Amino acid sequence: MTRLYEWVSKASIKHKLMMVNFMMITVPLVTLTLVTVILLGIFRFGDPVQNRKWIMLFPSQINSLIVQMSMSSIYRAFADDDMGLSDLQIPISLLEVQGADVVVAKDGVVQYATQHTNGPELYERLLKLVRAEKNPTDGQVIITSDIIALDLLEWDGDQFHYIVESTHGWGIYSEGDIPFLTKSLTNESFEKQAMEAVVGAGILLFLIAIILQGLYLSQIVSSMILKPLESLQEAAQAIKRGDLNQTLQVDSNDELGETCAIFDTMRQELKNNVAHREQMEQQRRAIIAGISHDLATPLTAVKGFASAFKDGIVKTPEQQERYANRIVDRANVMESLIKQLSDFSKFEMSQVPLEMQRMDMNAYLHEFLAERKDLYAERNVHIRAHLLDDMAPHSSQVDLDPMQFERVLTNILENSLKYSPHGESTVDMILSVRGKSLVLTLGDYGNGVSDNEIDKLFDLFYRADAARTNVASGNGLGLAIVKQIVEAMGGTVYAMNRTTLDYTQTGFIIEIALPIV
Repeated sequence: MTRLYEWVSKASIKHKLMMVNFMMITVPLVTLTLVTVILLGIFRFGDPVQNRKWIMLFPSQINSLIVQMSMSSIYRAFADDDMGLSDLQIPISLLEVQGADVVVAKDGVVQYATQHTNGPELYERLLKLVRAEKNPTDGQVIITSDIIALDLLEWDGDQFHYIVESTHGWGIYSEGDIPFLTKSLTNESFEKQAMEAVVGAGILLFLIAIILQGLYLSQIVSSMILKPLESLQEAAQAIKRGDLNQTLQVDSNDELGETCAIFDTMRQELKNNVAHREQMEQQRRAIIAGISHDLATPLTAVKGFASAFKDGIVKTPEQQERYANRIVDRANVMESLIKQLSDFSKFEMSQVPLEMQRMDMNAYLHEFLAERKDLYAERNVHIRAHLLDDMAPHSSQVDLDPMQFERVLTNILENSLKYSPHGESTVDMILSVRGKSLVLTLGDYGNGVSDNEIDKLFDLFYRADAARTNVASGNGLGLAIVKQIVEAMGGTVYAMNRTTLDYTQTGFIIEIALPIV
């Protein structure tokens, strides 16, 4: 039963409806057919005497007609000179089914008698009835033709007598209680009415069972269809109210179950989008605040220097040149900030076309170091390279935009210098193969950052030192642009403290992974 329920629960709605309709049609039909076959089997192969009470279910007029048909069949059989006992089998069975006991005699010798009946005794008793009826004053004895010697029919209440003798020596003698035959307009017997009531009650119970079965099957289908729809409606109403936390769970594998699962996935995605939108809104507010803050500092300086010129504070040519240079420096800082912000926005909206090239990362880094290593050394940034051996069996071919990737390296190295505690930084540049990716590791030996700040370093305008006000030494855009460029090239970038790998050293590590081609 459990397996059947599991099978039904996994079936499609189309199959469920087809199965229910099939059961609602076939179960009554099969039951009715089975009952009919059983009754026909009882009438066809059963004992007519034992089954005679079933005949009460027929209308009385039909039973009377059957008796008359059996009599007509007897007359036709007597008209045949070669008649035998087998010719009387059908009409005799019809009489027996109606409730009469029958004896067949030939020249005074009993040839057949109804089962469970004393044939000779019945024969003698009915012969006495014949002799009594042969009284010339009694008009019930009818001589119909040369074939029929005697035809006697008595029907008194429920008592039935029928005797017919042929001129060839054959005789049929029948009597019995036949309460269901109608001989007048009077009511039928109580026995027939009781039998009809029992059968009617059975039919009524059968109809009730069919109705209950239909209701039960309808309830099953309703529970499999309406309950998921109700859950779906409740979830939709919850979303309409703005509640995105109501989970929709439907234990069904049909079309409705799939629809509910898709709807719940949509709800979850909508919830994630709302959360992401709120996060983006907070980030937007933070960006505006960051832009305002980072532009306000150099703008205030420019305003102050310009006011000094205006108020005549700057008088000597040396002072004028010094103040003018400061104005230009602060303007350059604002221009650089605006350019980086514009670049970040373009990367975020995928508006910067990348000129991707298939390059050997090992050779690319060798070239970069040849051009920049000494320049960085003059600025106290010392690069220690650990690249792949030229004879290494691993491929170092990757797809990248060399100009934009140079910007990545520059931003990371500049970031290391800006956050160096003593104005001097040592950076390890390590190239390695990890699975199907080429990993470039850039790590310094500074103070690092706290663990709860690691995930925020690539956010726009985020600074590890929140109290920093000098925009020229860090504006929170460098690592954000690094992330945008690397991800646009199909790679990943993440940061960690050196203590994660070696507890004896402090510092900050950035790893860039690009797929090997």
